[in-house]
Amino acid sequence: MTIPKTMRALVLDEHHSDAETAIRSLRVAELPVPEPKSGQVLIKIEAAPCNPSDLLFLQGRYGVKKTLPTSPGWEGAGTVVKNGGGLMGWWSTGKRVACATQGDGGGTWAEYALVDAISSIPLDDAISFEQGACLIVNPLTAVGLVETAKHEGYKAIIQTAAASQLGRMVVSLAQQDKIPLINIVR
Repeated sequence: MTIPKTMRALVLDEHHSDAETAIRSLRVAELPVPEPKSGQVLIKIEAAPCNPSDLLFLQGRYGVKKTLPTSPGWEGAGTVVKNGGGLMGWWSTGKRVACATQGDGGGTWAEYALVDAISSIPLDDAISFEQGACLIVNPLTAVGLVETAKHEGYKAIIQTAAASQLGRMVVSLAQQDKIPLINIVR
């Protein structure tokens, strides 16, 4: 596969507290395709969701800050097209993966994204890129919430937004662990 020198990406130049204004402020830009360093892989992004954490980031209300301008997007899925060296990078080259970005680099709302090779998850051929793109943020958040409740010895969990994807995952995990759950649907 030939990797182009430039790619299209959504770019955020400044945060806006109003979600609609923040979304409308995104622009499509032509950027250089990033070069992976040791331990990193370059992924040709095929699908990337818009999660509540992405909207909070656009508004400047998410816990992780990035130098602006930047390309948003915390998770996605695609094919590893290049590696910067290291065993995991070499092993994952050519594989379909789910991925997550953190830190100050660009996100997954672009044609290509750089991620740490260790944070990409190989996808079975039966899993679509769209399904794989939603594999990290919500599932790990749901597991973290339920595991924290168990670790802290809480007798029950109360959750708002129970009809959301995250909420439905918490319902399933709480049922599995027989934890009483109070669900509030907004």
